[in-house]
Amino acid sequence: MTNGMIRVLCLAALAASTGCIGAPVDHEHDGVAVVPEGTQPLEEFESDAWQSAPRSCRDRLPEDVEFRLVGQSLVVAIDASGAPICTDEIADVEDELASSGRAEESRRLRESYLLSVGLAVPVRWGDPSPQPSTEACKVRAASDGHGRVRDGNTLAADPSPQPSTQPREQCRTEMPALP
Repeated sequence: MTNGMIRVLCLAALAASTGCIGAPVDHEHDGVAVVPEGTQPLEEFESDAWQSAPRSCRDRLPEDVEFRLVGQSLVVAIDASGAPICTDEIADVEDELASSGRAEESRRLRESYLLSVGLAVPVRWGDPSPQPSTEACKVRAASDGHGRVRDGNTLAADPSPQPSTQPREQCRTEMPALP
């Protein structure tokens, strides 16, 4: 087992062992990572041309690079023309991107990889800090705290309130079924 594969397995074990300790969003559920909706899995590299590419991506990743999967934890970096630049373990490529100031690209690569190998599911996030409507703020500011506005008018209740569609249990995330 290579060093990169061991890192991936350790990261997967670490992700599976963490809970939702005060986190506003649950990024792990039943040992499966959660990635933002719209994350695309890595495509497989269809050609054997990757085998002739250098086996390390250290100091070889240009700004406009794409990645394809060529094994369980092996990716090939390709240029704009689709030609392979280098191959490396996913963890090593993530480290290389992060150390070169491309942490966001490293995170997106990790999410795409986890989705590709079935260790993640996409979830649509809600607004992490919703803001009340400005009308509610104006009414609350003018209210005496008992539903009466200072000018003597009574605040009307919602004539047709709708129940919440999301339970408010802490750390609960509805997960789509895995294929």
